[in-house]
Amino acid sequence: RTRITPPVVFVGHSVGGILARLFVHKYPDSVAGVLLVDPTDEDDLVFNTGVNRWVTVRELDGALGDGARRAAKLRQTDPAPPGDRPLIVIGAGKRVQPPGTTAEQWIQMRSGRDRRVEELSKLSRNSKFIRDPISSHNVQHDNPKLVATAVQELVDGLSRARGAQWP
Repeated sequence: RTRITPPVVFVGHSVGGILARLFVHKYPDSVAGVLLVDPTDEDDLVFNTGVNRWVTVRELDGALGDGARRAAKLRQTDPAPPGDRPLIVIGAGKRVQPPGTTAEQWIQMRSGRDRRVEELSKLSRNSKFIRDPISSHNVQHDNPKLVATAVQELVDGLSRARGAQWP
């Protein structure tokens, strides 16, 4: 059993970005702040080997596609679910061109992905976006200090707002 008591700072990486958004919607009082680390957006492209083509995450079958479709629908009905909760979004600055894509395809895919990651910072009216030029998708491995600093920034800001020391 854990001794973690809400509200918490929720950190989501990659697909965890979709999960974080769904969690905030379902349990808004349990989340004090959110950190999204190169989060996946429901409109990001992934290669689906089942159909042998690129599809958006929301076009996938199964739980991941279901979650992405729910997140997309919630975004339409409530474009800022965190409200004024602090939100930091960190985007990767280095992306690797997927095998089998042309340079032109890759430019479009990368610019679209970078734009969508940055747009996720607009989910809160109290947000910050950071593009880390030295990190790939796995920012937490490439630049763990940046991720730790972002978590600390959220905790410190929440502590100051509450006028007390964060537990």
